Amino acid sequence: MASRRTDDPKALDLYAAALEIASAQDDPRQLSEVVSAVREHWAGIKGDRRTLRDAKRRVLKQLGAALRKVSDRIDTTPLYWELFRLGIQEPSYSIRLVVAQEFGTGGNAAFAVIRERVGLHSDPVQEYNDRLDRLKAWKRREYEAWSARMRRALADRTSPRGTSVDYIGRLQEDRRELNRNYRDRRVDLFREFVMRAWMLPMLLGSVDEAHRDEARERLTKWLRHLDPKFTGGTPDLPLALEAALAQGFKYAANRRLRHPHTHLSGRNDLIRQAETVLQHSRCWYAQLSLLQA
Repeated sequence: MASRRTDDPKALDLYAAALEIASAQDDPRQLSEVVSAVREHWAGIKGDRRTLRDAKRRVLKQLGAALRKVSDRIDTTPLYWELFRLGIQEPSYSIRLVVAQEFGTGGNAAFAVIRERVGLHSDPVQEYNDRLDRLKAWKRREYEAWSARMRRALADRTSPRGTSVDYIGRLQEDRRELNRNYRDRRVDLFREFVMRAWMLPMLLGSVDEAHRDEARERLTKWLRHLDPKFTGGTPDLPLALEAALAQGFKYAANRRLRHPHTHLSGRNDLIRQAETVLQHSRCWYAQLSLLQA
């Protein structure tokens, strides 16, 4: 039924039911098909804002519960990657935050997504700046190629078989499309890093002992950009990522002590790390989030 009306918010409730059923089966491999269908149709689902928001929250909560339920029976890491990609494409801040919270309680399987795609020795600020520089360089190359086509088209207008007005119009549309593409890719990059900043503190609290040292090390690579001793003066973690990191600590702290996907030693690590952030934070919102945590 969900495949017939994939643009209706009610389809999300059908997907939520399908996730619950698939996770209860002896062989839950069908879960992968449901998760792929959710992500494939996610952007096309429309409705009034409140109805859509509530339906998205329900299906995400069910998706997180399903992945945790079957994690000892199938490899859920590829499905957490689907969840991560879904979060990047989601325009709503509050829904992206729900994605991050469900991902952050995913323990080892969710953490494996980060481990597979981000090198252990990768510095997050350097990585962000490098990827942003590559994106800007791509835009420059594309714009230079477009400018060359436009110059030729304008020069050819005086020839007997001159450039048509329609062709000039298509070139103008190409430039608008280039700008849209660049803007979308830059937004996706920013969302990815905000989500990683949200997730890492939560993952530190949900991975087991075997992965905790690495999770702590990865989080420390973010925190050191708030330490003047490391940066040689002013902290250089972008303020938006500093605030996101503080939120991650807050949501990790809000997880109940008896939560089945919380490890006590991980919480102790979080307390120490949060105190470090609070000492160096420049952002009042981050400070408030950390005090609440």
